[in-house]
Amino acid sequence: TVYLARERGRLMHEAGQITPGGMAAIIGLDEPPLAEVCEQTGTRIANINCPGQIVISGAEDNLNQAMDLAKARGAYRTIPLQVSGAFHTPLMQSAVDGMAEIIATLSFSEPAIPIIGNTTAQPLTTAESKLR
Repeated sequence: TVYLARERGRLMHEAGQITPGGMAAIIGLDEPPLAEVCEQTGTRIANINCPGQIVISGAEDNLNQAMDLAKARGAYRTIPLQVSGAFHTPLMQSAVDGMAEIIATLSFSEPAIPIIGNTTAQPLTTAESKLR
């Protein structure tokens, strides 16, 4: 698992070098108008942290446009995040492809202890479920 974590970090870093990007927290703008901002600027909603705080992600120029447009649409504040890439976007596709190649070379055993998925909060009960 340390190997996979290291490789994931390496691949994500490389993807960020190929297509520089970033993330920004948008404070005080609801999801529907922010989704429109993202559509207009080529960015993506990456995380919904809590009501009133949504993180967007995208290429550097697009992200700057999105932050400006979000403020014009009523966002209270925009905060560029200190990250090395446009995570949770198609700009990370090279990292996804690289991880798929690495994972294809590995074999997985059925879980010996319960594992809870971080996106569903449901038990992952088979080796295959770990790959999703």
